[in-house]
Amino acid sequence: MGKFAAGTLGGADLAWFEGIPDWIPLAQVPGIVPPISPVVAVTPSAGPIPEPVPTSGPQRRPWVRYAARMLDLYLSVLAIGLIVGLFAPNLLVGMNRTLLGIVFVGLWCLFEPIFMVTCFTTPGKALLRITVRHGDGSALSFAEAMARSFRVWMQGMGFGLPLVSFFTLIASYERVAKQGATAWDEADGYRVSHQVIGPWRAAAAVLVGAGLLGLTVYGMLPK
Repeated sequence: MGKFAAGTLGGADLAWFEGIPDWIPLAQVPGIVPPISPVVAVTPSAGPIPEPVPTSGPQRRPWVRYAARMLDLYLSVLAIGLIVGLFAPNLLVGMNRTLLGIVFVGLWCLFEPIFMVTCFTTPGKALLRITVRHGDGSALSFAEAMARSFRVWMQGMGFGLPLVSFFTLIASYERVAKQGATAWDEADGYRVSHQVIGPWRAAAAVLVGAGLLGLTVYGMLPK
């Protein structure tokens, strides 16, 4: 009985006692209650632990973030202008240059999420070693990345309108410098991480930026 209660013997083990013609399973012996199997506590899995986000150097770097944004915008304006010039050149004829720049900047919001979802970064951010993730290190979804891009366009750049963008950029600069995050990143729990750039990468960023700016200005000159 003691071994059965302790679980050493199971209900399928045979037993015999005086008064029965043959051996029978312990579970059929009158007066013996099968022991209750101990309940094994199962701890629900919390999922894979996200990899730590690599960071180095100061994390409040508004000028670096602004430079990365400008590199992306110049690259997008150049790429979109090249595509439109090849397939619909008449579309650009007579269009106001300021309006054209605003439209091109807005169109970047459609392409930026592709880079953010797949690489945690964009070409300009990659050159300056900036990534954008959730607070736990995971990637943004396409919808989240697109919503963030449009919020940057509206709140951070004032839709690209010359006077409005001046004040929105100053407000964004002050917030990053003092609080370490923009209003849209803090509201959605996104983390913008920096790594040390280094002199060679910084020089490359200057050269790339100057080249993209020159090409963009040249492309917008009346022909």
